[in-house]
Amino acid sequence: AAARNPDEFYYAMQGQRTQGGVHVSRASEANKYSQEELRLMKTQDTKYLQMRATVDRRKGERLRASLHDTGGDAPNTHTIFVDRAREVERFRASEHFDTPEGMVGRKSNRLRRAQVEGGQASGSAGAKLPKALERKRKAAYQEMDLRMERAGRLSATA
Repeated sequence: AAARNPDEFYYAMQGQRTQGGVHVSRASEANKYSQEELRLMKTQDTKYLQMRATVDRRKGERLRASLHDTGGDAPNTHTIFVDRAREVERFRASEHFDTPEGMVGRKSNRLRRAQVEGGQASGSAGAKLPKALERKRKAAYQEMDLRMERAGRLSATA
């Protein structure tokens, strides 16, 4: 103590106290905030959780709206109007849509005959495209499910 420099200063000293030259620490960190400050922080936490739940729910709803077949496999309801009953009997979907017979049942990416014959459906890019699209679609559905689940958990917490 005799070798102590009286001009020595550290910023950490500002938060400390001494009584009679003896260092005294705070009793506990729990007394750091008043009851009103604690109540305010709890309401802010609750409001933040509610806001996050709303954001996730809205993003999930936006994803659901952008993904066209969200309900699983929906029946094909493409309606074609004809004038006579005989036209109904002679109707061939592959001719009407100008697509190969094997692609008539597709809901999306139904190529026309000219595209298939022109080579747009074959080749390395055409072969990889459906797998890449399937991967993206699956990832979008997973993100939608995760966001909706997270929004539900946050709503329950808040």
